[in-house]
Amino acid sequence: QHLESIEELRRKLEYQQESSRNEFNNLQSNYQSKLKSLEELNSDLINNNKQLEFKLKDLNRQLGSAETDRDRLLTDLTDMTNQRRIAEESRVQLDREVVRLEAKLDGLKQQLISKDESINKTMALYKSNEESKAILEQQLQLYLNTIDSLNEKLQGG
Repeated sequence: QHLESIEELRRKLEYQQESSRNEFNNLQSNYQSKLKSLEELNSDLINNNKQLEFKLKDLNRQLGSAETDRDRLLTDLTDMTNQRRIAEESRVQLDREVVRLEAKLDGLKQQLISKDESINKTMALYKSNEESKAILEQQLQLYLNTIDSLNEKLQGG
């Protein structure tokens, strides 16, 4: 009878051991599956982050170009304003050159109008670039937050 109880105990232990192995294998399989899924998600996030960084660099380059154009246009406008002032002073001093200076002044006014239009277009582009940059920064922050959250889950898990 003692042998029977030992035998029964052995069978129970073998059954528990087999159940534990199966449960361990299932858990390990689930872990591997989840790990693979998280690795794929992380890879996608890294790729998206690289694309956003590229877009940000491109927008920064465009912004730099727009700022350079704006600065150049502002310098041109200052130069033209100075030329106009000089032309007006010369007109007062040199009455006999009035006709020639009026023609030059009309030309300068037309250039100012063209430059003002260029400045307005440049400012609109600058504003658009700033808005795009802000949106991109928000998206980048969202992706960074998502990555941080995933990293915390991975470390916690």
